Amino acid sequence: MLTPQGKKKALVWVSRTYGRHKSESLPSAYDLALASQIEQLPVSSWHPNEVIDPVGYSAKLAQLEAKAISEVTAFLSHRNLIIFSSLLAEIRLQVSPEIQNACIYALTGIFTVVSERQGYFGGGGGMSGNLYMPIVRMERNIFDCLRRKLNRLTKAEERKQQYYSSGKAKVIVTTQSSHSLPLIPTNSIDYIYTDPPFGANIIYSEMNLLLESWLQVKTSQKAEIVINEARGIDLADYQAMLGAALSEFYRILKPDRWLTLEFHNTKAVIWNVVQQVLEAVGFVVAHVGLLDKGSSTILQDIRDGAVYQDLLISAYKPTSQLKHLAALNPDPTETVWDFVQDYLAKLPAPAQSADLEERRGYRLYNRMLALHLRQGRAISLSATEFYAGLNRHFVEIEGAYFLPEK
Repeated sequence: MLTPQGKKKALVWVSRTYGRHKSESLPSAYDLALASQIEQLPVSSWHPNEVIDPVGYSAKLAQLEAKAISEVTAFLSHRNLIIFSSLLAEIRLQVSPEIQNACIYALTGIFTVVSERQGYFGGGGGMSGNLYMPIVRMERNIFDCLRRKLNRLTKAEERKQQYYSSGKAKVIVTTQSSHSLPLIPTNSIDYIYTDPPFGANIIYSEMNLLLESWLQVKTSQKAEIVINEARGIDLADYQAMLGAALSEFYRILKPDRWLTLEFHNTKAVIWNVVQQVLEAVGFVVAHVGLLDKGSSTILQDIRDGAVYQDLLISAYKPTSQLKHLAALNPDPTETVWDFVQDYLAKLPAPAQSADLEERRGYRLYNRMLALHLRQGRAISLSATEFYAGLNRHFVEIEGAYFLPEK
């Protein structure tokens, strides 16, 4: 609310629950007195004192400096700060690492919902990808949220045990830098699905600060694959770090297997970087599809030029057989058709006209050029010669090319 001293948080509505009965009303004198008394209580348990950088992209987007929000503790109401810090202190006293970690996982899992980012009009903890704090907030009961969270986690654990006991493959979750994956052997992974940061869309280290301050573990901002002008991380840095990660993905993926990369951005230069990096490390892009998430985010609704659907880029790691054939065959033009045949064999059957684009002559020529340039091999065919050869080696249907047996 507005006061002579400026903006000030105030209690304006009270929701009461008695068993199954619920009532709502304006705050009474008792409610206001109780709220004032709670605000005077000390926070006796440890809590972080991290300062939020006001020049950070996420802070500027949420206008935190104008709202005089400078510390991570401001993202919890005073009452929830007391309870959250007390519960974390009790968890830290647990001797068993397994119990301690499980409890921390449950408690931190409700942080966003019980934080000041939770708006009164619903939602699961505010705007995603943003530190925005709504004007009208709802202070949720930590204990109620924690009970519901523990109930869901218990059911999930039961499902996991049933899955394990059925003899199916186990799930392993590890924390490693995508720049270097030494624990994963070369040519050992069957499929990779990755959703890397979309340039400068979200600075994840800034978003993570709220919880990492409580966990006392920080993301390395220097190694974060984003464009962050405030930290001096530019497009060239982003391209180099994305390239390092995709190089590791290429190394660990088995030959002839697939990677799917989910991505979206409004800037052509970012898309060019993604395309260049994929081809530079050795992947061959074979298909691009749309991922319809069914609904838009608030940021998509308010940003000019926002994109509403992510693209799914499907690329494969070429088999080493192509290189072997190139070494054995003295005629470089024959290796061109070996590549085109291998590429067409991997393309999915077209379900609609848009799926034919990768089978067009000019797209096949571009893919062939990219492969030869990446491997340092001479280009043996001009575009005219390539298009003529396509008609001799493959079947053309409505400007798209298919293998004879297809």
